[in-house]
Amino acid sequence: MTDEIASPTPHRIARGTVDAPKPRKKKSIPINAQVFATLRRRIISGKYAKTGSLPPELTLMREFKVSRHTIRTALHKLVIDGLIERRRGTRTTIVRRGFSQGSWSVGSLEAMYGDFYAADDLSVGPVPAKQFPKEASLLGVGKDGSLFRAVRVMRTAAGPQSYSTVFTRPEFGAAVPRNLLASQFLLKLIEEYCGLRAARARQVAWAAVPPPPARRILELNPDQPTVVLERTFFTRSGEPIAHIHLYCHPRNYRLVTDFYREHDAEGR
Repeated sequence: MTDEIASPTPHRIARGTVDAPKPRKKKSIPINAQVFATLRRRIISGKYAKTGSLPPELTLMREFKVSRHTIRTALHKLVIDGLIERRRGTRTTIVRRGFSQGSWSVGSLEAMYGDFYAADDLSVGPVPAKQFPKEASLLGVGKDGSLFRAVRVMRTAAGPQSYSTVFTRPEFGAAVPRNLLASQFLLKLIEEYCGLRAARARQVAWAAVPPPPARRILELNPDQPTVVLERTFFTRSGEPIAHIHLYCHPRNYRLVTDFYREHDAEGR
């Protein structure tokens, strides 16, 4: 596989300079990661639903034209993510799992979701990846591809809670029934209908004045700042499956998180 070469930035070479700046190579995606992503898409799309298992290793080696080590590395990542099970002497079977409630080291998944009773969907469907380069890069989608996006308003009895935008890969969004998006969280639906499980989440928080649509829906003053949260959910093997951006109402939104020392959190 040949690495793409980034175009060098023009430089003015001073007299006496021996070496001009060298162009930097873009990182290429490892072959085992490409095989893993392809097999994951096939599993989610139901390509192997009829047999309930993946083809033998030798068949996959011939198809992808790679070594046994590469195939086994890709399959190991699928095992880690809970998509397949492998047992000596039997075929590699596909696992379909729904949402699994598990403990998080800083609290629970439900605590991150919040206690919402209704959701107003403003926009649901595919969008060009080039319009959201940061999210596309994070989710491993090329600039010529598309992202699945859901924009919604979360409410409680106290009023509007947050203006959220959720991004995920297009094949994940396509696997989720549209009629369930208004009543359930997209991440839960991805876990249930795509056979994936979020094992880790990273959250970044700061304060900012929201854009006009969010400001109007959250009933904020023109210059009133609010809490902004960005959350990225990863599988156990480190693959990002969803990225969420929230503008939270400064009065109505409340999130409580418990932090533990690493040793004390082991048994929780």
